[in-house]
Amino acid sequence: MPLGISTIRYPNDRVECQPTFTVASSASDTLVINRGGTYRLDYQASVMAGAIGTVTFAVVVNGATLYTASASAAAASDLVNITIPLDIYVPCNCNSLPNSVPANVQIQSTGVALTGGTSNLIITRY
Repeated sequence: MPLGISTIRYPNDRVECQPTFTVASSASDTLVINRGGTYRLDYQASVMAGAIGTVTFAVVVNGATLYTASASAAAASDLVNITIPLDIYVPCNCNSLPNSVPANVQIQSTGVALTGGTSNLIITRY
């Protein structure tokens, strides 16, 4: 799923040297987390199914599926709402985990084809 344009907000007017995460463009399907830490991902999608079946979204981090959510479409053009709340931990780079950061996060549509809709992804770093 394209993730759109990112807006980065820092709590308490904190200044950061580099963004906590980046999205390359409005058509990009990958969010890149640039810092270790614990993150809360809240994803909401309201999408139109292209056929009868199951609409499924998966959160994939560095190629591994961490979470899936599904909803049924009883007819083509049904509007389906899916919410994904997920906490993920990105360890800092160290000798035993030298390639933890950056972490690549994707929201993948793995069910029936979609013909339209909107989505919103909010990421909070704890």
